[in-house]
Amino acid sequence: MRQARKVMRFPKTATSVEQWMRVAGWIGLGLILIVSLVPGPERPHTGLSGQMEHTIAYLMTATAYSWSSSRLQERLAWLAFLSAVSGGLEVCQLVIPGRNGQVIDWAASSFGASIGTILGWLARTIVSQAGERRLSG
Repeated sequence: MRQARKVMRFPKTATSVEQWMRVAGWIGLGLILIVSLVPGPERPHTGLSGQMEHTIAYLMTATAYSWSSSRLQERLAWLAFLSAVSGGLEVCQLVIPGRNGQVIDWAASSFGASIGTILGWLARTIVSQAGERRLSG
């Protein structure tokens, strides 16, 4: 009697990319938490304005989360979550030595998360359509 050979199946490329983007989002969020909660003198500085640092950090994190999400509701939930986290971190900074929580920083973070959500959706759409075209002919 002949045994059926087990065939190793690899995940679809899109699924693999989605998984990596979700991991990148969690890494981004972890880095944001660490950098936001250390005392002022210990925080690394990029040389950019504080609001630009906020915008870029949340833009990159939201782009990863948005790319990893297949539904609009999930993307909007990540956007709301990141905006809420940003607001919470600004409040926490009020009691951290050398830090000051500011509404303008929360706004910059939320703006970056909004733009990142749109960029992640666009990137996922473009990559998906290119993959479909490649498969169809």
